[in-house]
Amino acid sequence: MFRLQRLLPEKANSSRNKRRQRVMAARVEKLEVREMLTVTASSSFGLNPTTHQVDVPAINPDPANPNDPANDFYIHNVTLSVTNDAGVGSSVVNGVTNVTLNSSSVSGSSSVIQLSGTVVGPVGGGTFLPHTLIVHIMVNGVDKTDITNATEVSYNSSTQRDTVSFSGSVSVPAGSGTYSVGLVLENTSTNQKSPTIPFFSAKIDTSKPTVASIPVVGNSSTAINSVPVTFSKPILATTFSTANVSLTANGSPVALSGISISPSSGTASSFTISGLAPFTNASANYVISISTKGIRDASNNVATTTTTNGSFTVTLPPLVVVQSAQFATIKSTVKVGKKTKTVSQQVVQVQLSGTVNGANNAGAFRLAAPKTVKVKGKKTTTYSTVIPIISATPTANGSGTLVTLAPKGKLNFSQLDQLTIVAPALTDSLGRPVVGNQADGTYVIII
Repeated sequence: MFRLQRLLPEKANSSRNKRRQRVMAARVEKLEVREMLTVTASSSFGLNPTTHQVDVPAINPDPANPNDPANDFYIHNVTLSVTNDAGVGSSVVNGVTNVTLNSSSVSGSSSVIQLSGTVVGPVGGGTFLPHTLIVHIMVNGVDKTDITNATEVSYNSSTQRDTVSFSGSVSVPAGSGTYSVGLVLENTSTNQKSPTIPFFSAKIDTSKPTVASIPVVGNSSTAINSVPVTFSKPILATTFSTANVSLTANGSPVALSGISISPSSGTASSFTISGLAPFTNASANYVISISTKGIRDASNNVATTTTTNGSFTVTLPPLVVVQSAQFATIKSTVKVGKKTKTVSQQVVQVQLSGTVNGANNAGAFRLAAPKTVKVKGKKTTTYSTVIPIISATPTANGSGTLVTLAPKGKLNFSQLDQLTIVAPALTDSLGRPVVGNQADGTYVIII
């Protein structure tokens, strides 16, 4: 709580005391506030961050003694407390100029701000305070409550200073809001009022963050790499991690790794989950789930643990397959000296079911002639004699892509050669390799 100390002694000479007995006006000149706790002062309240002192302009109707300290009022032990509308979950804050109240301390449809303290009257004021003093609670500059039930605590007969206590409350919505809370002292016998004396800034924020939306694409012909997530209010980004994200494909859990979460456009309520493409690159019905476990906002409201789902479907085009491979004789034009002539050329033609990248890479194809040996009366055929391929020419046709392989030299159409296609070197537009038929991903065919 605040401890307010008098700046000047209370004693005064007898003539001054007699004169003060005739003055019943409440006059406020200076107010010194010293904290019992170490807190950061609010500069908007006029508090000096070094001394924590605030000066209130004098209201002194005695022109002959405008700065007479005997006219000062002193306010002690000001306490702010906030409770919910059910009167439970009280959060009492003493001596703090700025306080945030969250859902752990305030709940329900409304909250109550209560301010209490002690007022010491001027020298020679007698015991008039309980009868003439009104303490106004000011919230955001508006007079919300007039406290008329000031109760006498003590009376100092030597200084003739009267001490009274006061308390009052104001209801405010519980959802969220910032309230500057202060006091105004009024002497009803003279209708004099002090300026507003600010004490607290109470921020009430009781709404817990929730997932507002996961606006994912409903259907896609490509893998989904990123998914946006929007919360109902700004959150602490450090409390939202990849541990809050899960994914299923056709109902089966997908193990996620290497994904990341980043704020969208510098906000604290919208985020983007990235790095999902490796986990959504197959045709399936996907469900991405966001758990709010452990997520908090700036007011330290902890989200109620719930799970929000966003679904999307990925329908990818079919994988490219090898449809056929065969020997062929084609006509080609070659240049002989200054003339050109048409010649027949023996080639291997491979029909693929779609368009692929890398089909013009002759190194992706290996052609080998058979070699048969007889060992202990048993014939064994191997394909160790490589027939060099000097070019690979892809041509789009109605069935997909026809790749023409030109070997070095002539082919022997009467023998069965082996063609090996390095399928991983041939990929479709999504980067998927041609379907192989071997454990290493290659495709082997005898032609």
